[in-house]
Amino acid sequence: MKMNRLALAHWLVDRRHPLTARVVVNRLWEQVFGLGIVESSENLGVQTDWPSHPELLDWLAVGFVEHGWNIKRLLKKMVMSATYRQTASVDSDRLIRDPKNQLLSRGPRVRLPAEMIRDQALAVSGLLVEKIGGPSMWVYQPAGLWKEGEKRGTFVQDHGEKLYRRSLYSRIRRTVAHPSMLLFDTPSREVCVVKRSQTNTPLQAFGINERSDICRSGKEVCGTNDGQWGDAG
Repeated sequence: MKMNRLALAHWLVDRRHPLTARVVVNRLWEQVFGLGIVESSENLGVQTDWPSHPELLDWLAVGFVEHGWNIKRLLKKMVMSATYRQTASVDSDRLIRDPKNQLLSRGPRVRLPAEMIRDQALAVSGLLVEKIGGPSMWVYQPAGLWKEGEKRGTFVQDHGEKLYRRSLYSRIRRTVAHPSMLLFDTPSREVCVVKRSQTNTPLQAFGINERSDICRSGKEVCGTNDGQWGDAG
């Protein structure tokens, strides 16, 4: 085998090397169900957490490889399963027996990531601009947030429909994350992380009401908007 990047890529997806497929399947399972089949999804191996359902993990991994590493097909299989479509309600008995839902005794109940919360609000209100590609957008920021250490002048917010694109296109300084994003466990961009925290706090409810784009979405839903493309400032 040649010692180059192409050889590494071939080795990673080789049928005789099952770890890659297991890692991908476990990651997707974690996103759908809130908890991976292997709980330590950032560290999968013989010296980490044992799978709660090893046969299920292997079955999904084998099918994933056999169908050309088709992520869409794998996700469809997960979300159309009877396990996923269970009620998320839980009684005291099941909560005692299966507090983390490792035994899949109920459906998943997982909070959306910070970016998706904003995107969902814009989508429900009809404000979301679904344009794909293009430059980043300068979304609303609290006054003075970028002032400290900023050498490129004063922060200038975008206006009009640019403010209502998906959060993916938001321009965020590595050292100054948006406060409302931090409230919902968006990690600092100063370091790499492999798994986000999932918290639910009263402060999140107060903080989200301070976002002008969320308030604008609420006005649209209630029919009290004062302009199609408000500046959301």
